[in-house]
Amino acid sequence: MLLSPSIRRVVSAAGKLIALATLAFLLWSQLRVLDWSEVLRLLDDLGAAAVLVLLPYAVVLLLDTRGWRHTLPAPRTVPLSELGLIRLGTDAVMNTFPAGVAFAETLRPMLLRRRLGLTWTDAISVTIVSKINIGVTQMLFILMGLGMAALSYAERLRNTALFSSPVGVTLAAVAAVLVCVVMWLPYSGGRLSALARLVRRIPWQALRWRLQHFERSLTEIDAYLARFRRERRSRLLHSLGYFLLSWFVMAAETWLILSLLGADVTIVQAVIIESLASVIKVVFFFIPSALGVQDIGFIALIGGLGIPDALLLSAAFILLRRGKELAWALAGFASLWRLDVNPFTPATQTD
Repeated sequence: MLLSPSIRRVVSAAGKLIALATLAFLLWSQLRVLDWSEVLRLLDDLGAAAVLVLLPYAVVLLLDTRGWRHTLPAPRTVPLSELGLIRLGTDAVMNTFPAGVAFAETLRPMLLRRRLGLTWTDAISVTIVSKINIGVTQMLFILMGLGMAALSYAERLRNTALFSSPVGVTLAAVAAVLVCVVMWLPYSGGRLSALARLVRRIPWQALRWRLQHFERSLTEIDAYLARFRRERRSRLLHSLGYFLLSWFVMAAETWLILSLLGADVTIVQAVIIESLASVIKVVFFFIPSALGVQDIGFIALIGGLGIPDALLLSAAFILLRRGKELAWALAGFASLWRLDVNPFTPATQTD
């Protein structure tokens, strides 16, 4: 028996509330034993140095914008500042609103068309190529982080169930190979059209009818992706390079914050923390900035790496990191105001 739309909405809302309450309880259970006066003292000792926490994301924004520009049909004619405003504003929407990913992916092609004069097909294609490149470099960064963890904590990992037997090691190696295959698939051509043909086999007339309206666009986007991979390989590699470098700058941000707080942490440990934390953000993409979930992850990761005073440092780290995200989100909303966009009604922003 199918549930009515109103009941589904109630069930969905109840599920979200239960999930949020569970996350809040888990986070509270971790932090309730803290002496918060010590946390505040640790933050107060930073003084003006706390401003340094804002700087790495400025570098990330610059690198991401450059990586995005390399996916455009004519990148040299596009002002980096204009593209940076779009990037900053849509990132703020993505990291702040519930279902922010869907809002951001709607706003980006619209703004590319309105501000840069791209066709709808090119604007959507550029957004997709950029998203693919970010996803591929994120997977590569995660693999690098796991590799560093394996090399740095080999003795500890050998005692775990996964790596204590040849079967476990083989499974881990096969998983790594599969991830590499998945990273290559988007560049192998015709994937959206192939997906459309697969969906067309589903015996649902309304879905087939809707798909007919998008088949031509999907074919054009596939052609753009194939042409981009074939004819603009240098730009593809530049884009991937910029995005990958931005992930490592995020790791440098983690190292900077922990170092400012007095932690004896290496850049390798920071890469491990950031790479594994990004896995959490991917899994819980439907929660804005993986709020709560990623914070629990930071506590577990910082403690798991054997960093002294892990809980105290984790609490201060989370406050600084979330404060940085709030500051940049406000800057992002200011950029949307500069672009004359109301992020609360993205669906009405038409040309």
